[in-house]
This record gives sequence, C-alpha cells and structure tokens, in this order.
Amino acid sequence: MNTIFHSTDATNNKNRTTLTKTIVWVGFAVLLILGLAVIVLAGDKKLDAAKSVFNSIVPLVAAWIGAVIAFYFGRDNYEVATQQALALTRDTLSDINVENIMINVKTIVAQKSNTDQDTIKKLKDIISLYEKVEKDRVPVFSTEIIPRYVIHLNQIRSYLSGKSDQASKDYTLADLIKEKQNSFGHNKEYGFVTVSKSTTLQKAIEEMEKTQNCRDIFVTLDGTSSGKVLGWLTDSLINRFLTVRHQQKTL
Repeated sequence: MNTIFHSTDATNNKNRTTLTKTIVWVGFAVLLILGLAVIVLAGDKKLDAAKSVFNSIVPLVAAWIGAVIAFYFGRDNYEVATQQALALTRDTLSDINVENIMINVKTIVAQKSNTDQDTIKKLKDIISLYEKVEKDRVPVFSTEIIPRYVIHLNQIRSYLSGKSDQASKDYTLADLIKEKQNSFGHNKEYGFVTVSKSTTLQKAIEEMEKTQNCRDIFVTLDGTSSGKVLGWLTDSLINRFLTVRHQQKTL
C-alpha cells in the first residue's frame, strides 16, 4: 500500500512540475506576442488601442497563471494539513483524559430538583436566565449533584412554540419533562451519558455516539449515572478544544 501511495505522489509531483512549466511558458509567449504587437503598431494610429488591450490582458494572464498554480499546489498543502489534523485528532483523543478539559461542576449553572414534580420553574424564566449568562443548555441535578437531565434551550423554545402565547407563559420544566418522557435523561435521546474522570476523550466520545442525538457527557465520581457530578463536556467544548490544539500544533 505504501508503495502505491509513494508512486502516486511522485506522479502527481511530476505532473505539477510539467504543468507549471507549460503555464509559465505559455504565459510568456502570450505576453511576448502582445508586446511585439504594440511595438509594430508604435507608429500607427492604433497604438492607443493596442496599449489598452495590452494593459487589459496582462493582468488576466497573470491571474490565470497564479490561479492554476495556486489550485494545484494549494491542494497539495491542504492535503498535508488535513493529514496532520487527522493525526493530531487521533493522538489527542486517545492520550487525554476528560478530567483535563471538562467544565468543573463548581462553574456549572444547573437547576436542582430531586423529583420531576420539583422542577416547577417556569420555562420562560429559565430561558431568560440562561440567555443572560450566555448558556444554551440547562443541566438538571439532584440536590446531591446527581445528574438527572440536560435540556437545550432550542428544545425548550421548540416546545413552547407549539403552545398558545398565553399558555406558554405558565409551562414549567416539569411539564416539558412529563411530555418528553423518553428524552433528556441518561442514555436517552437528546440526553446525556456518564463517564469517570480517568476516561479518555476517545472513549467518552464513543460512549456519547451510542445514544441518538446525544451531545453531552457528565463526568461523575464513579462513572455511572448515580454518581456525583464532577464535570461536564459538551460537543461544542470538545470541538473547540481540538481546534485550538490543532492550531497550536501547526504554529
């Protein structure tokens, strides 16, 4: 397999070199012909027109040469950058534990309730609160900091959009959870998964991908849904982390 790839790379490099030489020579030929035309017409009344054509075509020829060369050599650079990014991602995911990048539980803005009946806070007030602190997800913990639900603001807005304007003002978190019983909880659609703090990022992502539309991971003391929350990872946090690591690696 490696021999095939090396052979392909060598062929591509040879083709690029030949193409570059051809484009440059063709470009020079076009400019030479135009230059001679201007010289021949130097004593003719058509000189101004010839100069105008020359001045118009030179930038076009230069742009054409630059565009073609940039495409072929730029694509090569892009492929190299992509390979480096993929290698970095694989190394990063398997070498880093979730503990190193998680949001500490002390900084999580969560709702507290031990039963669904306790979640009586009005949805409109929750939206207002989380918009104010610039958060787009609502974690719900028990008073012992055991994870119960995680609900995204866009899901709350979608739920309220199906209600009348007057009635939507009175709906609570309990109403939403009751109506969406198969969502938001542990290992449920739009819900969350749990891992221990020693779990690698790779394993955590694999666990999250097992659950449909799951975008959140809670790190708990024992790695189970009945353990106390130590931290939180979101899909957007993971993406930002990988992007920053890639940028640092390529500097």
